[in-house]
Amino acid sequence: MIIGRDNLIKREIIPHLHSKKPFILVGQRGIGKTELLKWSYEFLKTPDKVFVSCNSSFSIILKKIVKAQGEIVGKVHNDELENKIITGKKLMIFIDDIDRMTQKETVFFKALNELWTFYMAGLEPFKEHIKTTVWGKKKLIVHPIQKKYRKELGKLCISNTGSRVPLSALTIQSRGIPGRAWAIARGEATRYDEDRVEGEEINIAPILFLLIAGIMIFRYIARGLGDKDLYLMGGLLMGVAYFLRYFIRLLTKK
Repeated sequence: MIIGRDNLIKREIIPHLHSKKPFILVGQRGIGKTELLKWSYEFLKTPDKVFVSCNSSFSIILKKIVKAQGEIVGKVHNDELENKIITGKKLMIFIDDIDRMTQKETVFFKALNELWTFYMAGLEPFKEHIKTTVWGKKKLIVHPIQKKYRKELGKLCISNTGSRVPLSALTIQSRGIPGRAWAIARGEATRYDEDRVEGEEINIAPILFLLIAGIMIFRYIARGLGDKDLYLMGGLLMGVAYFLRYFIRLLTKK
């Protein structure tokens, strides 16, 4: 069940699927890229399609594609499977977790890139060898779910997991990130620094930088004047600044 994604689905995903234009779903961890890619796969009513994940081994990916082409896999090496795929029936391919794509997989998918239609999802930034596979594909950014839909998401998580986490707490803590909401409901919540929602926290790095720079200038002047007490005080203030930075960092991780 996809909650709070009507605009993205109707305005971006469906038109791309109908016109067979490739796209790549991007966004922070747990934002729902995989679910949207799976929804897209199910929405496309054609037998000529396949869904794979770069979390699987290259061999498993190849075998899954060959089966989707209606061919018999058999006991053959990867090279033979690759040749069978390239010369076989064209498919629409949905590739999840492309940020985990290996260099060997990149070479293979690049060979199919001009023949097949690709729909992809992954976590940026992508490594250099992956960028050649995503070139020319429209990036559809998946944002956190809007506040008006977050209670509905919370209710679904609690209903399906039997969680005793209060709905209000789950709604606030998840911040519109489905993966985080499900993790909180299961008692498995893990906070990633890169998963913070833009605009929810104040960036104090420039302030700390100016503070430390000011203290260094203060110490430099004190040293030039030969005032030992002022120089020591500057050193003490420097220590306080670093402690403050460490303390704030701990608070922002909670």
